[in-house]
Amino acid sequence: MIYCLFEQSGTFKNELIKAGYDAIDIDLENQFSCTDLQIDLFAAIEKLPHGFLSDITSDDMIIAFFPCTWFCDNNMLLFSGKAYQMRNWTEAQKKDYIQQRRHDRTRAFYLLQKLIRHCKKYNIPLIVENPVSHYLIKTLGAYTIAHRRDRYGDKLQKRTMYYCYNCTINESKLKLYNNKVTGNKVQHIRGIQRSLMSSEYAANIIQAIERW
Repeated sequence: MIYCLFEQSGTFKNELIKAGYDAIDIDLENQFSCTDLQIDLFAAIEKLPHGFLSDITSDDMIIAFFPCTWFCDNNMLLFSGKAYQMRNWTEAQKKDYIQQRRHDRTRAFYLLQKLIRHCKKYNIPLIVENPVSHYLIKTLGAYTIAHRRDRYGDKLQKRTMYYCYNCTINESKLKLYNNKVTGNKVQHIRGIQRSLMSSEYAANIIQAIERW
């Protein structure tokens, strides 16, 4: 079984099923009516090595689309208090917001590390996807692959990276596209649409995954 964590769109799950794998989507929300199991994944990771996620074995695989809110490079602007949305905030409001955001990012990173440690310990293949983040590069170390998604079949010019454990993505197997999607820069996309991937892109990544 391949467990797609933090994916409610069904994009990767559906392409995995087309490729012959058993796969399910797990997320807290179900905006696309594709989530197979609705649970608080942060709470589930917190419980490791107990709880639902502890049933996943080395015969399975996890693809975790870990929430990028805490790790994206835009945090540096937020932490400086100079972000556009803060232009009318008082210094006290900025201080409280930054303090809370730092706390939330610390917890999110702790849970990400806990998931990685658990998968390493039990030899569970794990792929963590996130937008290119210098924070993660600095704290997690070397990533497996980083690229602009439209070059491999997506409809957005979004820079994405993958960290792989007990498996890998063979970049030489990826089909190169020439989509010329110059008008679809992610800056112009709002909300959850910023994170959605095309089925062509998902299929391209899936066929390049290799277990160890």
